[in-house]
Amino acid sequence: MAASVFNTPSFTLFVFLSLQLYLSFSSSSSSSPSIHDLLRSKGLPPGLLPEEVKSYTFSQNGHLEVFLDAPCMTKYENRVLFEQVFTANLTYGSLIGVEGLQQEELFVWLPVKDIIVNDPSSGLILFDIGLAHKQFSLSLFEDPPHCKPEGKLNYSQNWITSFFLTNYMLLTEICHYPFETKLQTQDMHNLGSPYIQFSCLIVSMYCLALLILLFFLIFYHFG
Repeated sequence: MAASVFNTPSFTLFVFLSLQLYLSFSSSSSSSPSIHDLLRSKGLPPGLLPEEVKSYTFSQNGHLEVFLDAPCMTKYENRVLFEQVFTANLTYGSLIGVEGLQQEELFVWLPVKDIIVNDPSSGLILFDIGLAHKQFSLSLFEDPPHCKPEGKLNYSQNWITSFFLTNYMLLTEICHYPFETKLQTQDMHNLGSPYIQFSCLIVSMYCLALLILLFFLIFYHFG
């Protein structure tokens, strides 16, 4: 009786479907690519993200979200800082709308907005940092780099950047207001008045003090 049950077409179909289901689950779990393999499959170098990636999600609409244990810093040609969460829209040859990545330019940390490989044969990769487009050799990104925790440095650098940007805006207002006022009243012969000369002297002294402060901050940071 038991042997007849095993020999029925229904049992054979049940076994076949169970085996197919098992194989599909096992293949899907084992074929999930690493983040670096995913980048490579999308025409991007795997070294764009560090070894220390903990996990990631990639949706069907191309939204990529990468998770690290903590903010960390590494270096390609310049130093870069990864936030704990890195997001972008991943399409073939590009990461658009990047958030969670900053690059150092002349002691100032600037957010990376887009990363694009237009022509792989050129051996170049483009970083859009807002103020400019920087081109780097693809060879810098061949291997995933190791990333060191450097969260505190990010906040100190942002404080320095904000400080100097704020003072730059203040200096611009101080410098231009007297001249704009005189030009608007067309009182050209008063442009050399003591008030304006005194204002420009104060501005010059303030600029000098800021330069000295910047020198000491750089010396303290790299000394």
